[in-house]
Amino acid sequence: MDNLAEKFGALKNLLQTASDIADPFEYFMSNFGENLNFMKSSQEIVNERLFEVIKVISIKHFKYELSAERCMFRQSPLAPRLIHGVCEVPNKIIVLFFVEDLGQGMLSMVDYSDPRRVNYYRFTTLVATNGQPTLHQGNPSVLH
Repeated sequence: MDNLAEKFGALKNLLQTASDIADPFEYFMSNFGENLNFMKSSQEIVNERLFEVIKVISIKHFKYELSAERCMFRQSPLAPRLIHGVCEVPNKIIVLFFVEDLGQGMLSMVDYSDPRRVNYYRFTTLVATNGQPTLHQGNPSVLH
C-alpha cells in the first residue's frame, strides 16, 4: 500500500522549495491524482476560505468572477490536510491542491483553445500586508 503520509511530506517540501514551479504539481498528480485509493476515498467538502482565495485569483488573473457552483473541493482521510479540486472558468479548467497546515497550494490552468499548454501557479492564503492573496506564476509548460 502507498505510504501517503510520506508522500504528503514530500509534496509539502516540494511546494515550499521547488525551483521549477511545475514539479510540485506533477508530484501531486503522480502520487495523489492518479492514486485510485486516494481519489475514491475523497469526499466533497466546502472550504469558504479557499474558495475566496481562488475567487480573487480568478477575478484578478482570469477576469472572471467565479461562483461556488463552478468549484468542487474534495478531501481524503488518507491525507486529511490536503484539499484538491477543480474549478471551471469560461474556456478554462483549473485543477488545484492546497495544503491546509502550510496555507499554500498550487493550481494548473488549461485553456480549451490550446489544451497542450498548461500554466502553473503557486498561491497562499496567508494574508499579505495589503490584504490580498498572492499568486506566483511559473513559466508555462507545453505537454506532449
